Amino acid sequence: MSARKILVTLFSGNMLAQLIMMGFAPIISRLYSEAEMGVYAAYVTVIAITVKIASLSLEKAIPLEQDTKLARQLLRLNFIIVWLVCAVLFGIYMIFDWSILRFVGINPHFFSMLLLSLGIAFTSMIQIYNYQNMALDQYRTLSLTKSMQLMGTGFLQSILAFRTMGLLLGDVGGKLVSLLVLRHVSNKGYTGKLVFSWTDMFFLLWKYRNFILFSAPSGLVNTLALQVPQLFIIAIFATAAGGQYALVQRVILVPISLLSISIAQFFYSFATKRIVKRPEQVYRMYMQITWKLGLVMLIPVLLLGVFSPLVFPFVFGVNWRGAGELAQVLCMLFFTQAVFGATSQILYVTNKQKLQIILECCKLASIIGVFMFVRADFLQTMFFYSVTISFFNIAVWYLGWRTLVKLLNGVGRNYE
Repeated sequence: MSARKILVTLFSGNMLAQLIMMGFAPIISRLYSEAEMGVYAAYVTVIAITVKIASLSLEKAIPLEQDTKLARQLLRLNFIIVWLVCAVLFGIYMIFDWSILRFVGINPHFFSMLLLSLGIAFTSMIQIYNYQNMALDQYRTLSLTKSMQLMGTGFLQSILAFRTMGLLLGDVGGKLVSLLVLRHVSNKGYTGKLVFSWTDMFFLLWKYRNFILFSAPSGLVNTLALQVPQLFIIAIFATAAGGQYALVQRVILVPISLLSISIAQFFYSFATKRIVKRPEQVYRMYMQITWKLGLVMLIPVLLLGVFSPLVFPFVFGVNWRGAGELAQVLCMLFFTQAVFGATSQILYVTNKQKLQIILECCKLASIIGVFMFVRADFLQTMFFYSVTISFFNIAVWYLGWRTLVKLLNGVGRNYE
């Protein structure tokens, strides 16, 4: 499949997923209160944070592994690690009655913690299968399963509105649908039993140790920078404010993330296969993606900045005007996340994991500083948060561009 066809496939699949999400959003916003949305957002935040370390980032090594048997073993190793991590986290809750949610005033019960653990496992496994599909160039599967997941989630959340945990239950159910499809597709291409010994396990752990030592911490810090604001908002400005931000995430940030992730999956696969022998193609694709996304996103973000305080109450209900004002404040973040997020893995591709983790740590420290010291007004705090994220999005893109230029000039070729 050509690069153009891959991008069209991913983009069209992403557009379908966005339409599904937008279609259910007005229904969900009228079935659930701001406080209920805030509680659900806290659970989703914990899932997103934990997923980044659940497989120790070894899923990113799957597209790099050229040996088919080792790639399958790597897939199995990822699954083992994920379920071990989920079992440990659930065991900690059962034994010590401890959860990070208590820090923001939410007291989870047994059923909600079980759903939380399953949500972490299902999300991690979907991510692992997605990297396998990238390695096999199965981009139609990536697009289809995301749409199916959002359709299942929206439907289940709508019909389970009578339950206090309806949002979380629907979320986990939608992921299960997507996971079953991905598992079926993955198993269809292989026959025979996979032999996986302790020796094989330790070999793979050692071979891809840099993903564990650098990519996993860097990915965790990056996710914390994106997700921890939700927890700060709930802790500082109350659960209802967290619900307003959750709606903005659902109808704007998540679709933007879907766009960025779908293109990033293509770019990561494209770049890892060409960075050593054909860096000029990687550079050209890097620039093309950036400029085209910039042109596509400019007008929608400008319109959002002008009209969102009027549109949100009309579409989602009068209780959600605050979400429209918040969307207006976050426009700079929306634009930079959409334009520069799709190529943000370039430092991984070019073996600059140490630089990546330094940047992510600086970003996280800056965000924590914003919420610790600029906390008198909700919208003011979120504006400074938007500026901070935007600055680091641009900085990562610039450093990636400079690294590619050096590679084109024959400098910094440190690949094994």
